[in-house]
Amino acid sequence: MRMTDPRPAFISATELATTVIDGVRPTQLPNPTPCGDYDVAAMVEHLRDVCARVATVGRGGDPMAIETAGVSWNEAVADAIAAWADGAALDQPTKVPWAPDAGRDALAGWVMELTVHTWDLAKATGQTPAWDAEVCQVSLASPLQHYPRTGRRELFLAIAGSVPFEDAVDVAADAPLVEQVVALSGRDPRWPATS
Repeated sequence: MRMTDPRPAFISATELATTVIDGVRPTQLPNPTPCGDYDVAAMVEHLRDVCARVATVGRGGDPMAIETAGVSWNEAVADAIAAWADGAALDQPTKVPWAPDAGRDALAGWVMELTVHTWDLAKATGQTPAWDAEVCQVSLASPLQHYPRTGRRELFLAIAGSVPFEDAVDVAADAPLVEQVVALSGRDPRWPATS
């Protein structure tokens, strides 16, 4: 099934991420997150870098060739939205190894990444945001659904040189959508919050 236009979901995902980022207290910046080596402060920077990659791909560039020094989260979000505004990039091939055929698939993948990392931040800072069902559905329909649920480390090292997603975690079929998203990405929804 062809991914529909993921731009509205991307905008909604950035809006929720902004709410969660704004809810981080300075004392929580060193808190660990469910995302490996990232603490809260590093996760906020990583989210900014994700938006910079989205903008670069929207303009036909290499997502790994970004410069974010001096760029704020809000500036990165605005630039990413502007880069995809006319929609031309939706059907263009990309330099994204996990979604090389069309920009719409790459952007859907970033909707998932934003959602997962927003969840990381929320868990790490004790926040309970209202998760957008459409954003979660786009995340679940992202290119990751086409990859095996196990053996991802070796697979992603071979195709991308890094491991953006670990093996999927099993959750109940009726689990909340956001828990299905994070489980598909390799996160355990039961990760304990640190506040």
